[in-house]
Amino acid sequence: MFDLQHREWIKIALVSALVAGCIFLAIWFHFISDQGYVFPNVFYIPIILACLWWDRKGVVITVFLAVILVLSSAFSPGEQPLWDDIIRAGVFLVVGVVIAELSLRRKRLIGDLEQRVKERTAELQASNEELDLFASSVSHDLIGPLATLQGYASIAKEAVSSGESELEMESLDAIDRLSLRVIHTIEKLLEHARSRKRDGSRPGVDTGAAASEVVADLQGMMSDKEVEVVVEENLPCVQVEAVKLKQVLANLVGNAAKHAASGRPLLVEIGGTREGDVATLFVRDDGPGIEPDHQEMVFEEFTQLNEGGQTSGLGMGLHIVKRAVEGWGGRVWLESSPGEGTTFYFTAPL
Repeated sequence: MFDLQHREWIKIALVSALVAGCIFLAIWFHFISDQGYVFPNVFYIPIILACLWWDRKGVVITVFLAVILVLSSAFSPGEQPLWDDIIRAGVFLVVGVVIAELSLRRKRLIGDLEQRVKERTAELQASNEELDLFASSVSHDLIGPLATLQGYASIAKEAVSSGESELEMESLDAIDRLSLRVIHTIEKLLEHARSRKRDGSRPGVDTGAAASEVVADLQGMMSDKEVEVVVEENLPCVQVEAVKLKQVLANLVGNAAKHAASGRPLLVEIGGTREGDVATLFVRDDGPGIEPDHQEMVFEEFTQLNEGGQTSGLGMGLHIVKRAVEGWGGRVWLESSPGEGTTFYFTAPL
C-alpha cells in the first residue's frame, strides 16, 4: 500500500512540475520575451501523462492548460493571432480526450482479463477437487466388491481342497455375480467421465431406480447381517449425476449396515420429500445411533466411529457423501439419538 501511494505522489509531483513549466513558458513567450509563440509540443507531455495515469480525470489538466494557452494569447501584447492558439487548445482537448478513453478501455480490458484468469483458476481448482473426489469415490466403491471377491475366492479354494463341490460352485457363482457388478460399476464410471456436458447441465435421475440398484449391489456386503432396506415409492427425480447419487446412497446405506449391532435386525429406509424446486432425500436406520459429541465429526476425513458394530475401512464414506452433495449445490446433515437410530438428510435440485 505504501509503495502505491509513493508512486502516486511521484506522478502528481511530476505532472505538477510539467504543468508549472508549461505555464512558465506561456508567460515567458507571451509577456516577457514578447514573442507570442509557445512550443506546443511541450504542452503534450503533461497532457499525455495525466490522461494515461488518471484517464478522464486527467482531462482536467488538458482543459487547464488549454485555458492558460488561450488566456495568455488573448492578453499577450504580441501580434500572434488568437485563433492560432485557440486551434492549438482545441487539439490539446481532442488529444487528451482520445488518450483518456483509450487508457480507460485498456484498463477495463486488463481488468476483464484478470477476472477471467481468476474465474478460470477457480474452475481449475474446482475441477481438481472433483478429480480428487472422483478418485476417492472410485477407490472407496471398488475396494468393497474386490475384497468380497477375494473372500469368495478363498472359500472356493478351501472347498476344492476339502472336496465340497456344492460350496465351490456357490462361491464361483458369487464371484461371477460380483465380477459383473464390478464391471458394471467401472462402465458407469467411464460413462460418467465421458458424458459430462460442456454446458454443465445434468440429466434427470430416477431416484427410486438408483436406490434399488444400490441395494442390489450391496446385498453381498449385507448378506451376513439381518438388514432390510425399504425404498419408498414415487421418490422425486433429481437433477444430479447418476453416478454421484448412487455413491451417496451406497455410502449411507453401507454405513448403516456397517454399524449395525451384531445379532440385531436392522431396518433401513430410503425416502424423500419435495419442497419448491428442491428434493430432500433421507436414509434412516433404527441402529444404535450416534452420540451427540460425535455428530459434528462424522463427515470429516478418516473418521471412524464404533457405535455398536465392527468398523472397517478408512472412514472416508461420509466425507465422500458430503463432498458429492456439496458438489452439486446441496447440503447434508443428520439427526440421531443414541439407541434410537440415525437419519441422514441431503438435498438435491428437482
